[in-house]
Amino acid sequence: MGAYIRGTVDGSVSSSNVPGRLQFHTASGGTMYERLRITSGGKLGLGETSPDFKFHSKETGGSSIAGLFETNQTDAYISFQASGTTASSTVRIGAVGDNFQAFVNGAERLRITSDGKLIHYSGNASGHLAEFNQTNASNDARILINSPADNNIRPSFIQLSNAGTAKWGIGQVYASTSSGAFHLLAGNNEESKSKFVVTTAGRVGIGTINPNNFLHVKSTSDDVAIFQSTNSGNGAAITLDHIGGSPADNDIAGKVVFNGQDDALNSTTYADIRCITSDVSNGSERHI
Repeated sequence: MGAYIRGTVDGSVSSSNVPGRLQFHTASGGTMYERLRITSGGKLGLGETSPDFKFHSKETGGSSIAGLFETNQTDAYISFQASGTTASSTVRIGAVGDNFQAFVNGAERLRITSDGKLIHYSGNASGHLAEFNQTNASNDARILINSPADNNIRPSFIQLSNAGTAKWGIGQVYASTSSGAFHLLAGNNEESKSKFVVTTAGRVGIGTINPNNFLHVKSTSDDVAIFQSTNSGNGAAITLDHIGGSPADNDIAGKVVFNGQDDALNSTTYADIRCITSDVSNGSERHI
């Protein structure tokens, strides 16, 4: 016998109820094996005699693939329909070539390309494009962007674009002058587009990609900075605060240095304004 279908009792029998199931058997190597079962509850088990759901496929031949859905079209999908789903094809997942695609509300919302690129589409009229929520109270919420090499040639970067045009970027840049620096850029992640930089040494540069002090502002204009106060009683104030471990008389509490270039283009200090503590005794502090 090569194959047969068997109908058998599938549960407790009573005068008003005789539950039954169908078992489908085929032969292999002279032995009959059950291949498919339909239970009295309407569950279908393929390679499974006690299916947990309406369809339960179980692979026992050593393969990690338990099933295949195939069409003769350029795409193939599996659809899902709940009681509130508007149509049978509204929510579906499948393949187009070697790409994975997911449709929600009839529109493509997610794609993973054959080389692993993740693309998300949203059609919401307001609110967030994406949302990540950490529900474990013992952990923080974080997003990891990990480049393949720990060097300046393979940086990590986030691009902000409008209609396909790069507007702003944050992160590292290719071949950064200051190794590992963080940049804010107007455009793509070319270092020439950098407007603000923080180096790994904690130096901040505005208008320069390689700050040589903890705050380095560089401009082609003679108006470099404005400090504005809206206080009704007092104007803007700049504080130079010298905190030393051993204050002494004649310390320089603060100074403003005026640098320029000589005719050989060497940076030269031409003048400075300084405050010197002539007496640091508590209660009788003086300065010159």
